[in-house]
Amino acid sequence: PVRAACVARSQGRERDLPITGEKRASPRVTMVAAVVEHEGRFLFARRKEGGLFGGLWEPPMVEAGTAKDATAKLHGAGVAAEFEARWEAINRIGNLRYLIVETAFSNAEGALAAASKHLTPDLLVQELANLHARPEIYITHLKPVDGRSTMQEVSRVAAAWMPRMLEHGQVLEF
Repeated sequence: PVRAACVARSQGRERDLPITGEKRASPRVTMVAAVVEHEGRFLFARRKEGGLFGGLWEPPMVEAGTAKDATAKLHGAGVAAEFEARWEAINRIGNLRYLIVETAFSNAEGALAAASKHLTPDLLVQELANLHARPEIYITHLKPVDGRSTMQEVSRVAAAWMPRMLEHGQVLEF
């Protein structure tokens, strides 16, 4: 209905308009969220106004490339990271022979792993860096569909630890 009044159409330029600039690449940022629970209640923080998702509520988050960086930043923000206590307890075990660790998701599924509190191969390596002993490492919770490929990824990134897949029915001698 507005074809006759369209100036761009009368000039044969309707396919050239509107003129848009080149799209800038979106910045990629690695964020770590702390899930803090106390007696069934969870801690949330409000995002600063303006910017992406401004004013919305979220778990406490920091920008960090490693678990160690995240721990320092979260402590600086007044949020204690529970995994430190776990590693302190594990490191007190004098005769630790085996460590069974779940790694349910590949690195490509990092967001899903974080949301469901599971490890990826890269996160596994970051966690193992906290371990003082050198026990035999067994990987569990590998998904039936792509568990073998996730295990190959684990073996590649955690080669120094020589991790092995925990097999169904496997018996570990103590």
